[in-house]
Order: sequence, then C-alpha cells, then structure tokens
Amino acid sequence: MNRKLDKLLSAVDNFTVKSGGVIVFGVIPLIYIVSHEVIARYVFNSPTIWAHQSLEMTFGCYLVLLGAYCLQQKRHVRVDVLWEKLSPRGRAKADVLTGILSIGFIGSLFVFATLGAINSVMVDEHYYSVWGPPRWPPKIALAVASFMLLLQLGVKFIRDLSVGFGRAVNHTSVEVKRNG
Repeated sequence: MNRKLDKLLSAVDNFTVKSGGVIVFGVIPLIYIVSHEVIARYVFNSPTIWAHQSLEMTFGCYLVLLGAYCLQQKRHVRVDVLWEKLSPRGRAKADVLTGILSIGFIGSLFVFATLGAINSVMVDEHYYSVWGPPRWPPKIALAVASFMLLLQLGVKFIRDLSVGFGRAVNHTSVEVKRNG
C-alpha cells in the first residue's frame, strides 16, 4: 500500500483512539447524575425533574460517540458462525461486502443527522417536557459520531480491500494496551 495512504489510515486510527480516550470520561457525568438522583430521591425524598432526561441524553451521546473507537478496537458484536470458518482473505472479502452496506448506512445517517442538528440549532429546538432542555446537543453528537464512524469504516474498508483483493497491507492498528 502506498506510504501516504498508510499514513492517512494511521492518522485516522490515532484520532479515533485519542478521541475514544477522551470520550470514555463521559462516564463521569453519568455517575454524577445517577448518584445525585438516587441521593435526592431516597435520602432527601426530593426527586429531580431533570435527572432522567439528562441521563438519557448523556448516555445516548456517550454510546454513539464511542462507536468509531469500538470499531477500531474490534469490539463490535459480530455473528461469527460463517465468518470464523473463512480464510483471512475470505474474511476480508466478506468484510468488504458488509463495509459497503455499513458505509452506505452510516453515510446516510451522517447526512440526515447533520441536517437535523443544523435545523435543531436554527430553530432552538427543545424537548417537550417539564424541564425542556435543548435537543441540539444529542443531535450534534450523533452527527459528529456518524462522521467519526464513517472515517473509521473507510479505514477498515480500505484495509479489507487490500487484503481481500490486493496485496497485504500493514494492519498494525493503534490499540490501547490492556492490563492482564
């Protein structure tokens, strides 16, 4: 594979790993919101009107933003019944097929999420609830997350194409070292 392309693919991997390393700290607001609500509700008998909805929004943003990181780290769920029985080249060819479908779906998601986020910001859209927080933060998170996932899908697709239909490429992806 061409040296410039390999550098670009590695740059996307590095961006994904670094952004994933930052996004994982999104669990802290989740812990705070749950702890605050549990204490307010069961210790002070004073539940909040904002905790449930803010927990949904924060958790939703947290999950979608980690999609690219999970793909890069090979942590997405896969049905291995047939895939495991294929050779590495056969797996790559199967992944190219699913990659085309994934890129099409996530590309569409990116377009519609971006349009939805822009519209939400422009009309200052809010949730229909007693608390009524703005709707644009999770919509922007979905647009950003789908773009990040699209980038990482592109990297995987190019590497799978190279293995399945061309000469082998350096598959040294950036991975977080795990203890144990």
